[in-house]
Amino acid sequence: MARPSLHRRDSHREDPHVASPSTALRASGARDEAVRSDSAAHPERSRGTSDGEGTPPQNTARPSTALRVSGGVLEDLPLRDPISIEAVQETLVRLQDEICAGLEEEDGGAKFREDAWEKTGDGGGRARVLEDGPVFEKAAVLFSHLSGADLPKSATASRPVMEGRPWEAIGLSLIVHPRNPYVPAAHLNLRFFLVTGDGDPVWWFGGGYDLTPVYGFEEDAIHWHQTAKRACDDVDELLYPRFKKACDEYFYLKHRGEARGVGGIFFDDFDDGGFANGFSLLCRVGDSFLPAYRPIVARRKATPFGEPERAFQLLRRGRYAEFNLAYDRGTRFGVHSGGRMESILASMPPLAAWRYDWHPQPGTAEARLTEFFLQPRDWASGGR
Repeated sequence: MARPSLHRRDSHREDPHVASPSTALRASGARDEAVRSDSAAHPERSRGTSDGEGTPPQNTARPSTALRVSGGVLEDLPLRDPISIEAVQETLVRLQDEICAGLEEEDGGAKFREDAWEKTGDGGGRARVLEDGPVFEKAAVLFSHLSGADLPKSATASRPVMEGRPWEAIGLSLIVHPRNPYVPAAHLNLRFFLVTGDGDPVWWFGGGYDLTPVYGFEEDAIHWHQTAKRACDDVDELLYPRFKKACDEYFYLKHRGEARGVGGIFFDDFDDGGFANGFSLLCRVGDSFLPAYRPIVARRKATPFGEPERAFQLLRRGRYAEFNLAYDRGTRFGVHSGGRMESILASMPPLAAWRYDWHPQPGTAEARLTEFFLQPRDWASGGR
């Protein structure tokens, strides 16, 4: 499979003098051989597993293709191997292009600037950041493909046997901080890990997206979750309840005793049903982000607001910053693996505020955020 260029597909932004981060595109022959050996030694990893209740394994043949969604159409994506970082990379690069184009169109003014970067011997990526737009005060859409000789502890909490082994990580991370307090912030992350070295190769997918309103609207939360549910249901109808619960638990500020937002879906260590199944999930989640988010932005971006709403927005952004610095696994992994700090901290809001012992007045929209919207609810079924 030809490796995709890391340049934008839209020629008016493409700079032919900026070299693609070649190290980010390099898949080692040793890794590929290890993956092939693992598939031969452990065929069950390409077949799926039993649920312990007599359900027979699915996908008994090694997949030669995987499905992706492009423009609402399912396409066969050839895979060179049962496990293909190249297929993941092509999809995440495509998604970065499409999401940036969609956000620029919704903003109607500002454009993303691109920063292609390399980390000598360890990979690279391309960071795209939009700032000071009429709709989006800041948006960052970040692609990276990194590798290392020693997997840090922050990535191996659930699998300590992998600590210190060679690894590759490829991912797409997105955060949008709107200007209007009535437009919620949104976050997306999609990633793939491969660990080789001594012992059997180990791989998994992770990701999801979540919504963080300042002023909540039930129809927005319902639309967001119903879109996420449809994406999950295309793979397995059991996934959305599992991922929704995981999202509620993960995006929770323990020191504040409150959720970060109205949630969405979150998954990690996902290898259910083999690579093709996980890859299909990654594609469907990624392709559903703009349909989940853009209708909400379109509904709210012209809502009038004043200084009180702006002040409350900055306080809520403070909570966002607290979560990213205290709990976010991606931030911790980036710091502990010697990652690029400009990219790691690109998710931070451009402005935030903290006030000592501040509480909203009872009966206000500000109070309803924590009393109603930040409580666990079945939004996909109408917010019960």
